[in-house]
Amino acid sequence: MTTTATQTPLLELWPVAIDWDLAFTRPQMRRACAYWQSLCDGRRMPARRELNPRAMKEFLPYVNLVNVERRDGSAYDYIVTLQCNHARDILGNVENKRLSDVLPSAIEQRWRSSFDLTRLNAAPVRLTTRASTLAKNWLSCEILLAPLGQNEEVEAIFWTFVTWPITPDSMI
Repeated sequence: MTTTATQTPLLELWPVAIDWDLAFTRPQMRRACAYWQSLCDGRRMPARRELNPRAMKEFLPYVNLVNVERRDGSAYDYIVTLQCNHARDILGNVENKRLSDVLPSAIEQRWRSSFDLTRLNAAPVRLTTRASTLAKNWLSCEILLAPLGQNEEVEAIFWTFVTWPITPDSMI
């Protein structure tokens, strides 16, 4: 099932397609998803400590990790604790910083909403869009956000994404 979030024309944010069926098209993303699923071993999600960089060598350049931190009451914050070079090149340096400290409000809300999907559903999700951060709308993005945690509580998010230049045959 694929749905599309609303585009905000004044901010020039592209729509985000949400795919719970995980129909990845990029080989790196298919491998990342298969790896995460293999770690589940019948559970809803693996623990972060189970990740093994050597096992991720085919897609490691696209791997990021996001901590899920509870704030006051029912509010949550997301902190990228591991940012790959690919993400840094496309999105800028967001490692070890609160989203609100490094992103404009509209972009922060976009990221927060995406991470919320995985946290609230404790399930992996595939997102497709164009890179709106740093005005790189000429890049298509395919994203995997998958939960990591114990006892059914999402403690972190396994975030992998790949980008490629948009061509007429690769339009989102």
